Amino acid sequence: MDGGVRALRELVRYCAADMLVHGIRHWAQLATVFRRSGQPQPWQHDLILGEGFGPPGTFVKEE
Repeated sequence: MDGGVRALRELVRYCAADMLVHGIRHWAQLATVFRRSGQPQPWQHDLILGEGFGPPGTFVKEE
């Protein structure tokens, strides 16, 4: 029975990760549609290089 519990845990973790990635893909598709249609993009999209990460004052906004 221990193998069944482990298999169930693996299934739950796989489904949770799959739902997360699936949702991210939908948001990326919507962003692409908006960008291609000429909608204004007044915010920074890159989380790694954005203001949210890194030391304060290291981010230079494009003007």
